[in-house]
Amino acid sequence: MLLGSCSKGSQRLLVYEYVCNGSLEELLSAGRFWSCMVGTLGYMAPEYAEHGKMSTKTDVYSFGMVMLQLITGLRTTDKIPEGKSLVGWAKPLLESKIYPDLIDKRIADSHDVHQLLWMVRVAESCLKKDPNVRCTMEQVC
Repeated sequence: MLLGSCSKGSQRLLVYEYVCNGSLEELLSAGRFWSCMVGTLGYMAPEYAEHGKMSTKTDVYSFGMVMLQLITGLRTTDKIPEGKSLVGWAKPLLESKIYPDLIDKRIADSHDVHQLLWMVRVAESCLKKDPNVRCTMEQVC
């Protein structure tokens, strides 16, 4: 469980509950996920899914998907209205800056709203379709 986050100057910190005998990756998927995210459709960057092009920006996209799941409380495998993917559902809200609608109601009151909105903006910059405008991991940190 995400316990909190902190942003001060150029320093960023995410604090998670300790998970015994497991990993964040395992917890994000239906209680106990697959052992590897590589090639998992919900996490694949568009350029990799469509053309097999891999770069450091591909990992940034995957990180953005993890952030989006933490923020929304949804998994990439959850049924989204209108048959959309998680990112397909979130994109219009991100582009319209309707950030509060993305935040899982179960965490909204127990976390600092500014830190949650920072996480949303990080996810948004990681999930840009065009890898040339997608942020780098250095910019995330």
